[in-house]
Amino acid sequence: MKNKKALTTGATSGMCKVTALVYIDNGVTGLKHFCKTNMKVCLLIFFIMILSNTSFGQSSQEEQSVKNVVLAYQDDYNDGAFKNVESYTTKNWEHINPIGGITKGRDSVMGELRPLCQTILKGVTLSVESITVRFLSPTVAIANVVHKCSDYEFPAGVKHHNERHMKTYVIVKKQNKWLLTLDQNTIIVKH
Repeated sequence: MKNKKALTTGATSGMCKVTALVYIDNGVTGLKHFCKTNMKVCLLIFFIMILSNTSFGQSSQEEQSVKNVVLAYQDDYNDGAFKNVESYTTKNWEHINPIGGITKGRDSVMGELRPLCQTILKGVTLSVESITVRFLSPTVAIANVVHKCSDYEFPAGVKHHNERHMKTYVIVKKQNKWLLTLDQNTIIVKH
C-alpha cells in the first residue's frame, strides 16, 4: 500500500508506526473480505456514492441560474444604483468587504454599497474573469468568482490598476428562485 508511509510519518515512535500499519492492514483486509462476500452491496454503495456526488451537481440550467445571480450583482455594482437588488438577494444578505467589514441585512448592505458605488467608486466596473459553481445541496451553491476591476483611486492618491478580486458568493434557492445570501470579497495580491 503506497499510503502507509504517508499515514505513519506523523507517528512519533516505532511502536506508533507499527500500530498504525496494523490498523491499516486490518482495515484493508477487512474491506477486501467484505467486498468479496458482499459484492452486490459493495457495488450498490459504490454507485450510491457516485450518484450522491453528482446529484448535487444539479443541471446546467440550475448552474446557469446561480451564475445569473452573480451577473445580476455585477450589473448592479457597475450601474451603482442597485435598482434590482431585491430580485436576486435575500432580505438577510450579508456582505463582507475587502477589508473585513461585515454588514448584515439587505438594507444595511445597500446603505454601505450604494453610496460607495455612486461616489468614490462611481464608474468603476467589474467583469467576470472566471466563475466556478459548486452545489453543497440542491438548495445551496457556492460561486467562486474572479472579477477584474477597472482602475480607480481610493483613498485619494492611492491608485489601483489591473486589480482582481476573488469573491465568494453563497447562493440559496428559496421558493424555486436562487438568491444571494452572503458574499465575501478579497483583493488578489500579486506575488
